[in-house]
Amino acid sequence: MIKYLRWIDNKDALKMWILLVIIYSFPPLFNYLDIEDEYFQNVLWFFYLIPTLLISYKKGAGFGGLVTGASSLLFLLIESLQPLGVSKHEVIIFFEITLINLIVTILVGILVKRNQVKRRLLKESEERYKGLVENSLIGVFMIQDQKLVYVNPWIAAIFGLTQEELLGKNIMNYVKEDDRTSLLTHFQKLMAEKEHFFQDEIQTIEHAESARYLEIQATLTSINGSSAIIGIAIDVTDKKKAKDELVYLAYHDSLTGIPNKHYLMNEVTKQFNQMTSLGKPVYILYLNLDRFKLINDSFGHQMGDQLFRLVAKRIVDIIEPIGKTVRTGGDDFIIMLPDSKEDQVLEYTRSLLKGISEPYFLKSQEIQITASIGIASFKQGDSLEELVQKASSALHFAKDFGGNQYQLFSSSIGQQTNRRLQLEQRLRKALEQNHLEVVYQPKLDLYTNRISGVEALIRWNDPILGVVSPDEFIPIAEETGMIIPIGKWALEKSCQQNGEWNKSGYPPIHICVNISSQQFLQDDFVKMVHQVLQDADLAPEHLNLEITERIALYNIDDTIEKLLQLKQMGVSISLDDFGTGYSSLSYLKRLPIDYLKIDRSFINGIYEDKQDFAIIDSIISLSHSLGINVVAEGVEDELQLKTLRQLHCDEIQGYYYAKPMTAEKVNHFFDEAGEYLLDRRTLVTKGEMK
Repeated sequence: MIKYLRWIDNKDALKMWILLVIIYSFPPLFNYLDIEDEYFQNVLWFFYLIPTLLISYKKGAGFGGLVTGASSLLFLLIESLQPLGVSKHEVIIFFEITLINLIVTILVGILVKRNQVKRRLLKESEERYKGLVENSLIGVFMIQDQKLVYVNPWIAAIFGLTQEELLGKNIMNYVKEDDRTSLLTHFQKLMAEKEHFFQDEIQTIEHAESARYLEIQATLTSINGSSAIIGIAIDVTDKKKAKDELVYLAYHDSLTGIPNKHYLMNEVTKQFNQMTSLGKPVYILYLNLDRFKLINDSFGHQMGDQLFRLVAKRIVDIIEPIGKTVRTGGDDFIIMLPDSKEDQVLEYTRSLLKGISEPYFLKSQEIQITASIGIASFKQGDSLEELVQKASSALHFAKDFGGNQYQLFSSSIGQQTNRRLQLEQRLRKALEQNHLEVVYQPKLDLYTNRISGVEALIRWNDPILGVVSPDEFIPIAEETGMIIPIGKWALEKSCQQNGEWNKSGYPPIHICVNISSQQFLQDDFVKMVHQVLQDADLAPEHLNLEITERIALYNIDDTIEKLLQLKQMGVSISLDDFGTGYSSLSYLKRLPIDYLKIDRSFINGIYEDKQDFAIIDSIISLSHSLGINVVAEGVEDELQLKTLRQLHCDEIQGYYYAKPMTAEKVNHFFDEAGEYLLDRRTLVTKGEMK
């Protein structure tokens, strides 16, 4: 009852009760006026069915029963006021109709209750779904007639607008132009039922915040009987950035940030194929930094990396307007210049060489470095790999000519490259198969007329290639790193041979062995030399190591430290090929060397070229003032010998005195020379020279 009274307290419910009372007043009133209606037939359905069913549908069986009871009592009360009163038969009919009305009310109420439960559950489900969609961490949208008819708050936030601002708008207005065509095509296929579902990735335009990457998934639905598109949007910006970063790392060099060899195999290859298919010219430049390893070994890898980044930036700054630069590894760069003429390519090449060679300043130090470049132009049928190989071959020739220059590929270079490749392959087997040998060229002391020592020289007689000049295979050995095992083998062989001469009773002499830069820069070089001497049972005083100016002057402090360790051991040091490299006389007073060897290029013109004569005279005088002996290489005739004697050169070496010979022939040479004297018709004694 309290429930019903509470309902009556509601203003809207009170109005309904008043309306019901008015409605229910009509049947009894009409029945009161219609006295002849003995059994209520003219008001039966109107009174019992219509209002009762309405209230039962509206408020359920409880309220329907209450209304039925109240209205029945009201009707019975009014009926009793009639002049004839209520007959027994009317009472029976009245109670039958009331019972029927109650049954109908209960049935309708049960149905209404079930319907209300369903409606409540449906409403709760809709509320849950709406809450889920509205508060979702992904975007939900619906499109009909190319316009947004629903967006959840997530979508609005991504686009930087409110939901109201987005409704009725075309979603394409908020998609980056590059992605619109793809997305529109998918929408059209959905509407045409050519596909039932699609997934695509788009980028939004920049609005309230930076552009975002969205993964769109959508399918076809209907709204009010009309086709529509419902979809979700997932923010994949972080995933996209992570993926892009991985792709960047895969295709770019971590040190310099420029594209790497993977980029070359993919993107550059695509561009190359596109250009060549159109018949446009393409040039490939293969660039290598000259002697960059020495920078790393001398200044450390950290400073080497800093320098390399600066070099790479200069290359990119010069090439970027017209070409693409790729670092393939180490200190190599490949540059593609598409749609360029030869004169333009050469102009850019010269700019590269000039730009790279300008000084760099790192940690208050000025460092200079140069580069060599090989150039190859596209010929019909060439692949990118073949063109790169041609440029690489041209690079080798630029290196062979001293570096800091460029070389265009030609057919002759191709032939020589094949020769070089063949030499490299055969050289790898030469040491294992004992095809290398050491020959010895005696040196003469001009003061004592005695043999002061011999220089060990490597020779190669290949069973297939025949005799190969050292000028051909030594550079290949240095470039491939084979010079390290070959150099060690030559040192071991030479020390063993000198030990055998000493044991055979010949007066002790020192044996001179050339040391490559790669050997000298090995951390265990001094230890290795000591071990070789021990194994050969040779006194250190009988070993002379020849180093070049490039080794000596590259990192002067480290060089001096190693040379001092060797001298403390008892090994003497020669500075070889003096005059062909840096020729910095100021360094001579710092270097702990015992001998200075003048290059044969000066000796050749000693009595013809006044400048050569003056240079040799100055070198000998300065060396003697520093306590350094001078050895002249490449003495070929008597006149050269006499001139050197006049300039007070200490020792000579050359074909005029003795050619390089095998150890067996050296034995005969020693035996035939007796006291190791040269014919006195061409030499004088030490006293006479002074």
